[in-house]
Amino acid sequence: LGLIVANAVRDTHSRMTCLRTLAQAHMVAGTFRGALRAADQAIEIPRELGDAVAVADLEATRIPILAHLERYAEAREAGRRALEVLQEPAHAVRRCRVRMALADLAFRTDRPRESLPHISEAESELARCLTPRLRGVLAKNRGNARVACNRVRAAARQFQLARDLLAAEGRDHTVAQIDYNAAYAEFLGGRHEEALRRYARVEEEFLRLEDDRHLAHIALDRAEIHLHLNLPEDAETFARSAERRFRKADLAKEAAQAAQYVACAAALKNDIEAADEAYTLAEHRYAELGLRERQVACLVARGHL
Repeated sequence: LGLIVANAVRDTHSRMTCLRTLAQAHMVAGTFRGALRAADQAIEIPRELGDAVAVADLEATRIPILAHLERYAEAREAGRRALEVLQEPAHAVRRCRVRMALADLAFRTDRPRESLPHISEAESELARCLTPRLRGVLAKNRGNARVACNRVRAAARQFQLARDLLAAEGRDHTVAQIDYNAAYAEFLGGRHEEALRRYARVEEEFLRLEDDRHLAHIALDRAEIHLHLNLPEDAETFARSAERRFRKADLAKEAAQAAQYVACAAALKNDIEAADEAYTLAEHRYAELGLRERQVACLVARGHL
């Protein structure tokens, strides 16, 4: 509606603002291709006007969208361009947004140690104007990075801090994401029963919020847990459910990971042909995404078969 009004009155700045907000709404809804279309349209406006700061601001919006679409190199380049422009002290908040987006990107591409400096930089940028919501988001991101670095107890402290701050702010969806991350930390700590209990509780919340993407992640994590418990039938059921959901959401990396778990479950059942087929599928998907380490892991598993 805002775009209709902005176009009617030929208000260029409002058109850019509406496109950016539309991109953010698409991203929250999980329709990332629509988000990128809106962000790309928005960024052309300040480019034509020669407004480098506004362009950098919109690059920060594009980074998480590109990351969700698994266009990682483009996302890194967008972050590099934005930081080059936003060097003045007055742009601290904008730099923080870029740093937080780059931290998430590093985490998504299996580089958790690279994400921690970005988070620290973001926190130092906003030391004087750090709101409870931002403190909570930074604590959540730091917790995720520490889980990936296998620092589970340190992660748990960050998750609890983030949960307390964001629950007080009424951020139900973000609190559910934190509870999901905390469940995965319990699994990494070897507390499988507690992890499964937490997943069951947070699944109800994501069903209420109609968040299919996180429901797919819960299925994927349950598959991994059941593989560790040597319950291949259950693991395969969860992995196939996760793969269907991820393919529907057009998330290739996560779909590949689900296929990899299907292969693991088939191998545990001594169904070698099915395992090789699923590993090959996952291997090819990882290769297309440039995730070399995961591709090689599938190749090694096929060699073992």
